[in-house]
Amino acid sequence: MKQFKIVNRVTNKLLMSMIELDKLVYKGQDVGEYQKCKEWLKINSNIYTIVLCDNQVIGYINFMPVTDECYKLIKNGQKKDYDIETNDILDFDPDTKQKCLFTSIVIHPEYHQGAVLIILWKGFIKKLKRLKVNIDSIIMDCVSPIGEKCARHCMSGRLITKSKHSKVYEGNIKEEYILK
Repeated sequence: MKQFKIVNRVTNKLLMSMIELDKLVYKGQDVGEYQKCKEWLKINSNIYTIVLCDNQVIGYINFMPVTDECYKLIKNGQKKDYDIETNDILDFDPDTKQKCLFTSIVIHPEYHQGAVLIILWKGFIKKLKRLKVNIDSIIMDCVSPIGEKCARHCMSGRLITKSKHSKVYEGNIKEEYILK
């Protein structure tokens, strides 16, 4: 029987496995860069929620609060999530309503038909509650059908703009997906 586990603390080994997973799911610049992700983690160590199956990375969510300026640029299609710099990222602050960004919701292709996304989502929501994250709104630059599905269904996302290889959605997490 497969053993699933949620991990919130990113090690170098896990990060390398996440980049390898990106290579299965994304193309070109949408594949995470190890060094950039390490820099992001120095600013906010809570941006990743990872799901393991038998100790192998099979999915993860990258979710971070960003500056108003970064949010606006992504919303207007003037900045891609892979262009985010460390000065665009904020730490989670329970006392401030924050604009947030999903940069990635990745599931290994072999697990698209299973319950892995639900397991990952529950772990993600549990972490948001533990951190007392105070969300104003969320932006998501979708480059895959799974990303679009999550944007429309999990965060009541509405399409804001399109580029030649992505669609930008804005919304917030639907109450029924907060999993009381």
